Amino acid sequence: ANAEAASRRVRQAFAEFPNWRQSEKALRELRTKVTFAIYAEEDDLDKVSGIVDAIFTVLQKSGCP
Repeated sequence: ANAEAASRRVRQAFAEFPNWRQSEKALRELRTKVTFAIYAEEDDLDKVSGIVDAIFTVLQKSGCP
């Protein structure tokens, strides 16, 4: 419903964990923060999980830092 607010929180999470590609712990913490950021705007946990999985799949395939 409020994609802009969720987007801001997701951006903040990525800023907190810039080395998520090098650290398994950072990746886990980042995924948790991203999940909660999206869940704050979307109540369907299955949908949220799908969105988070899609975000990280695309980022890992693209090689984006």
